[in-house]
Amino acid sequence: MLLQGHIIEFLDSDHVRMGYVRKQERDRLRVVDPKGRNLTIGAEHVLVSHRQSPETDFPALAAEIVELVKARRAELDVELLWQSLGGASREFEPKELAEMFFSQTSPDAVSAIVHALAEDSLYFKRRGARFVAKTTEQVESERLNRARQREREKSRDETAAI
Repeated sequence: MLLQGHIIEFLDSDHVRMGYVRKQERDRLRVVDPKGRNLTIGAEHVLVSHRQSPETDFPALAAEIVELVKARRAELDVELLWQSLGGASREFEPKELAEMFFSQTSPDAVSAIVHALAEDSLYFKRRGARFVAKTTEQVESERLNRARQREREKSRDETAAI
């Protein structure tokens, strides 16, 4: 896939970042992020390809895309998506999950899926650029662990207040 001149979202040290592809050399991409930093990434790290644009329009378009994704993210119910998979334990592409939840694979829908699942690890775990639904037992165990952690933090805060 030719990505030169496109706005993309990619994995960088387990974080989803946005960038503009200045140059593509086989499977390596030269990318600039909204802060002007230059990066070189592998094409396999690209999660979403948004649209093609001139580099001068990148900062403004990036802000528009972020707002579109936030709006889509607000519509997304991760627990409902997890339940709709019915315990399937295979790896899912973000496009597949966007098709299941939003009934479309537009870049903003796919991006909303990626961001939501990257932020909330209760129901899904990420394997590279794919996601695997956790089992019911794993979800219940994680909920219990999180509740215990909140209790410890609350107890610590109460002790510190005394």
